[in-house]
Amino acid sequence: MAQPDFQALTTGLQGLTTGLQGVSLKVSRLPNLPVINENNAILNQLREMQAQNQAFQAQNQAFQAQNQEFQKSIRRELQEVRTELRTEIQQLRTELRTEVQQLRTNMDTGFDQVERRMNAADSNSIARNINSIINQPDTPVKPLKTVQNEDVDVFPNTLQAISRLQSRPLNEILERYGQEHPGNLEERKRQLKTFIGVLNERV
Repeated sequence: MAQPDFQALTTGLQGLTTGLQGVSLKVSRLPNLPVINENNAILNQLREMQAQNQAFQAQNQAFQAQNQEFQKSIRRELQEVRTELRTEIQQLRTELRTEVQQLRTNMDTGFDQVERRMNAADSNSIARNINSIINQPDTPVKPLKTVQNEDVDVFPNTLQAISRLQSRPLNEILERYGQEHPGNLEERKRQLKTFIGVLNERV
């Protein structure tokens, strides 16, 4: 039976190993080829560009996020300004309405006062003319109106009743007519008679 030739086998394996080492050496020198070097440079540039693009995209996303937040902030501020303006305008309208209404009320009140004064003046002018011809103590007198065109309660109905007035009721009547009363009792009685138009009283 034939036996294996270990010497030949060993020699063949050594040759194969030497060949593989040569192939490995040649393969390791492939990057030294110009074409391979250029491809590597291109790949490196592409990787750098890709990295730069990713960084740019990240910056762009951050900028967009900041821009959106800025727009939201602007919208909130504008909404607050609109709300404040609406509130201030509403308050101004309310104040203007109140002032206009108050002005109308004051004007109406003023007109009413003027009208009452005019009516009182007309009525008092007639009353003084009537009283100016009274000369008897028991002749009825015409009471005057106040400046508010109101009647004076318990006004004496004759010259004699005026002459009998006591100090307190006499003062009250003079005050209703807006008359000061610094004199004594008799002087104040004459003051009231003169005020209502009595000119020729016979004692």
